[in-house]
Amino acid sequence: MFQPISRVVIALIIFLSGIALMPFIALPTEAFQWQKYADVYEEPEIVVNYYDGQPGSFFHFQGIGFTPNSSVDLMSNNLSLGSIITDGAGNLEFQIDSTNAEIGSYYISVLDGNISLTTRIMLNVNSPVRPQEGAGEIFLLPAGSGLSEIFLPTITR
Repeated sequence: MFQPISRVVIALIIFLSGIALMPFIALPTEAFQWQKYADVYEEPEIVVNYYDGQPGSFFHFQGIGFTPNSSVDLMSNNLSLGSIITDGAGNLEFQIDSTNAEIGSYYISVLDGNISLTTRIMLNVNSPVRPQEGAGEIFLLPAGSGLSEIFLPTITR
């Protein structure tokens, strides 16, 4: 007895829902333009002007896609360099001064909450001294923090 009544009630609810939407049939439809939302999900990126230089060189870093108006931590080989504030668009700009640093590799990390981006710069005697370029706050590489890396060849048969 209840099964036929429940089917009728469900059918009546579906029918009345369709009637309730009748005023919206004549409204013009607008195509969804996903392109205007495409840049909302910009992936963070960090770039440096040079990847190598002699001790005493300057390295200019620029970043995009970070949290706007937030404090971002800077690290070199897991040592804190300080922090910098991103602009309203989530961009940042800073310089690394290697005056006190010695020859070796330096992994520069930018930490913004769950986002961590790292790029490597190298100081060696065979590279030119890189002059200061661009703008942004200047951070000194800590003395005695360079990493000596040895890259061994791969031998295959």
